[in-house]
Amino acid sequence: MALPGITSFTEVDGAIGFTTSNIGLHVKLGTSTNGVANQIVSISNLNDAKTTFGSGELVDAIAVSLDINPSPVYAIRMNASVVGSVTDIIVDLQSGSDGALATTGSTPLDTYQVIVQIVRAGKVGVNPYPTFVYSMDNGNTFSPETSVPGGGTFVIPQTGVTLVFSNGATGFKTGDQFTFYTTGATWNNTDLSNALTALLADSRQWEFVHVVGPCSAALAGTVDTFMNTALTNKRFVFSIVEARDLNLLAKLVTAGNVFPMMFAGGEQLIIDISYDAGNTYTEQHSFTFPMGNIANIAALVAALKVTTFTGGVFSVGNTGNELVLSIPSNAGKTVMKVNAGSTAVAAGLIRYTLGQLSDGETEAAWETSLINDFVNFSSIRVNVCAGAAAIFSQATSRYNRRNIGSLVAARTALIPISEDLGNVQRGSLPDILLRLPDGQPGVFHDEYTSPSLDAARFTTIRTIPGIQGYYITNGRMFAPNGSDFTYQQYRRVMNRAETLLNAAATRFINTTVRTNSVGGTIYEVDARKIEKNIYAYMFGNMRQDVSNINVVVDRNNNVYSTLQINITANIQPFGYAKFITLTIGFAPVAVLGV
Repeated sequence: MALPGITSFTEVDGAIGFTTSNIGLHVKLGTSTNGVANQIVSISNLNDAKTTFGSGELVDAIAVSLDINPSPVYAIRMNASVVGSVTDIIVDLQSGSDGALATTGSTPLDTYQVIVQIVRAGKVGVNPYPTFVYSMDNGNTFSPETSVPGGGTFVIPQTGVTLVFSNGATGFKTGDQFTFYTTGATWNNTDLSNALTALLADSRQWEFVHVVGPCSAALAGTVDTFMNTALTNKRFVFSIVEARDLNLLAKLVTAGNVFPMMFAGGEQLIIDISYDAGNTYTEQHSFTFPMGNIANIAALVAALKVTTFTGGVFSVGNTGNELVLSIPSNAGKTVMKVNAGSTAVAAGLIRYTLGQLSDGETEAAWETSLINDFVNFSSIRVNVCAGAAAIFSQATSRYNRRNIGSLVAARTALIPISEDLGNVQRGSLPDILLRLPDGQPGVFHDEYTSPSLDAARFTTIRTIPGIQGYYITNGRMFAPNGSDFTYQQYRRVMNRAETLLNAAATRFINTTVRTNSVGGTIYEVDARKIEKNIYAYMFGNMRQDVSNINVVVDRNNNVYSTLQINITANIQPFGYAKFITLTIGFAPVAVLGV
């Protein structure tokens, strides 16, 4: 007979209800110079990002995320089937200079606002060589001084932008400046679909996906489709996408010109410029044609592409036989007009119309365009961010003009799932250049000063009177009217609750329950046991993010016949102080008794 004592010892696992969490962990999809397309990669520091992906919008978005929330992210490089482009160059030469710059061979990898300035005068290939500095962010930051190579060609590292310097007998002068914009190679719907297909085929868990790059309503619809596909596979996730920026250039375009053009001599093309949206025209540029013929569009562009005409403020180019003058639009504030006295505008000559205005996009027009594009789109799993800002990237040490989506995604990853993205107590958004070198704000759409997009369901940023910095207006899902998922925190809380409910209920698959003889319904004791177990699991993992959770097992369903148990969980979310009413006044004076 055995001696008295402890006969067994068992360690029980699972009572606490710990669960792995993917909260804040997200995937970035975008374009970059390097990396294998459609392959998910875990990135924990900026060096890894640059080594894996090189440079580009994807790397900048990762840099912003790591700067605001230093936690790992997943990233996927998308194919870029849409090639990049370069605008015509705005040339501003000093007196006596005959320097020239071209961008021949450029295949821009990103969107840049490029300024090239000559620092030391000289000729290409002649010692001492001319030197220059360049800015990729519209003058916010500049490169170190660099010598023009002997052959005249310089490739700006990790950008795909090629600078080709040339000159005549005089050479470059100090202060010569060349300005142009690029549009980076980007993705189309097929590229997006391929990346999302690869993402959903991967078993790793994440909370949301940030699609880096301009997204139309049609492309947002593609993202929504994949989010719903994930839902059918019990992956409760959502997405953040980026609306397009406003057009940066105002263009003055002729009808198709007919060549040769025959000038008698003395005909003038006069361009008036306004910097206050066309209210007043304070600047005038004119070109007087000598007698002779202009054989083709290239000859016309060459004739007009001189600083004595452009003043270094607009460019001269063409699309086919159409003459195109382009100027930075400044959100529609800068306007070009063909002066009514332009005698070079006539039948058989330049095919402008007298009084014709440039087509720059105003902020209001951009807002209307976005609203019209997305008016019929709705999704309870897609957040559409609208507006750009000068956002700092540790990857390039530049303030790039970027959609606010990177800031919104990083703030989302940082905060609890139940916190409102617009929570002022969290502090202003970091990494924004508050003022540009020209004194203008570093945010290009302030919802406070130009309200329209928030009401149209876009996520925007704003100023708040009395405090410094920029704040998210509302973290909005693009949900239809009446939806419970108007704000992103509701989407995040529900996604977490769905994940936990699914995990908790899965443990009861094929479980045995007692049934009542009448109706085949579940025993009350067994129903309560399931409710208690699921509630403990869910609330134990969400007590910091919800007011309460109520779990109910259906007592009316015939479990005996249907072999099915119906479980409902109701989530009581937190409330949010979206609006505050204040009352203030002087305290009344008490009257002393006699």
